Amino acid sequence: QPVLKTTFNYHFIPQLLVFSSKAVETTVDGETFKLGAIQSQAVPKLVKQADGSLLIENLDSSIKTDIFSLASEESNVALSNPEFKFSVKGGNLKAAALSFSVSGIDYRDSSTQFTLGKTLVSINQSQNKSEITEGIKITFDHLKVGGFLKVGIDSWNTGLTAHFPPEPLLFDFLVQEAFGTDFCANFPLICSPEPVNEAQAEEILRNSILAGKTWAAVEPSEIKVGKESLSFSGQLKKQPEGNTLGSVKFRLQTSDGGLGQFALMALPRNSYLSEGKGVYTTEIVPSLTPNGDLTLTANGVRLF
Repeated sequence: QPVLKTTFNYHFIPQLLVFSSKAVETTVDGETFKLGAIQSQAVPKLVKQADGSLLIENLDSSIKTDIFSLASEESNVALSNPEFKFSVKGGNLKAAALSFSVSGIDYRDSSTQFTLGKTLVSINQSQNKSEITEGIKITFDHLKVGGFLKVGIDSWNTGLTAHFPPEPLLFDFLVQEAFGTDFCANFPLICSPEPVNEAQAEEILRNSILAGKTWAAVEPSEIKVGKESLSFSGQLKKQPEGNTLGSVKFRLQTSDGGLGQFALMALPRNSYLSEGKGVYTTEIVPSLTPNGDLTLTANGVRLF
């Protein structure tokens, strides 16, 4: 029972679109598909072109359902309260953002059980006169994996923000890689719908990294397992002098018999410092050798 409601202005241009439907369940070839009631809305900003056609300049939209599940004889998966948000901004500052969140994920098959609490994945991309910025953030709580390999993580939040020069070809390549060519065909104000030469874009990207114009920031991140935690942050950027590519600092809080103690055994001696009370720190530095190979050092000790 889908319902679509639309609000127009006095020029008969859509200002608000609201879509809703009741829950549905169907079974096909032994697989049962359930989709909860949908509540969705979109707020478009359309501009009239010289030829009389309408172009979407801005768009804010969201889709919510009560639950999504798919069950078969082999496995089943259920998502609780999934929500998808998407927005596009035009004008001088081109930007696109999308996010996906759920209050719970449950996956089971004959040998594995995977459960996850509150989860948020967000991606944003913007462009101004000096650079393109792309950010990815992931946050989730209470990850548990059962079966042969048992893992439990209380929380995990991490993020990466990448910066690129505002090369039109590079921007189109990044958007097409993130959202697909159909996105650019539907929103030509944001990016070119013409497929980008991948080899050419990668060459521009490589030269930009070596020149220090393309770089990334590792946002303050943390993984917590019981009384243990691993936090890290840093910047990956080619330095004007030398061959280093920035650094990422790590801080590990361990407990007796915990996972952190086993992780330290895999690292070379002197590649980390003991700060006392079960706290260990290190700084990982990527570098380029004269022949262009990548090396990693931790606390001055080469890892590879």
